Amino acid sequence: MTYKIYKMTAGDQTYFGQTSQHYPNSRFAQHKWKLKKGKHENKTLQELWGNADFTFEVLHEVEEKELADLVEEELIAGYDCCNIFTKANEGHPPDTSKRIVVNGTIYNSQTEAAKAVGCSQASMSRWLTGRRTAPKNIKVSYHKENK
Repeated sequence: MTYKIYKMTAGDQTYFGQTSQHYPNSRFAQHKWKLKKGKHENKTLQELWGNADFTFEVLHEVEEKELADLVEEELIAGYDCCNIFTKANEGHPPDTSKRIVVNGTIYNSQTEAAKAVGCSQASMSRWLTGRRTAPKNIKVSYHKENK
C-alpha cells in the first residue's frame, strides 16, 4: 500500500497529514466537507474556513505505514504548524490544551512540553495516553488541575 504525506495550507497556517487513499484529493475533499459543516477537529483550520484560501499538496509517497508516520512526525516537529495530533488514524487526545507536567515542570500545552523535552507532539501525546512508554529519565502527566 502507498501512503501519501500531504501539506494543507490555509492563509499562513500549515497542516500536515497522511492518507492511503488512491486519490489523495479525496482526503482534501474530506477536510473541506468537515470544515463546511463546522465539524473539523482542528479549531485553527475551522476558524480560517471562509477567510483564507486552502491549498493541498502531496509531499511524499512511501510504501510502509511506519515510515509514513515518521515522515509526518518529522514534518510536524520541524515546522510551526497547526496540527493538534500526528496520526489521524489514532484519533485525537481528549484535550490538547491541558497543562502538562514533565519532570516537575508545568507546561501550558503538549506542544510546549514536547519542545522543551525535544520530542514531537505525537510522542508526548502517546506518553500521556499510555500508548507508548516515555524514556526512563522523563516523567510526564497531566497537571492535577486538569482532573
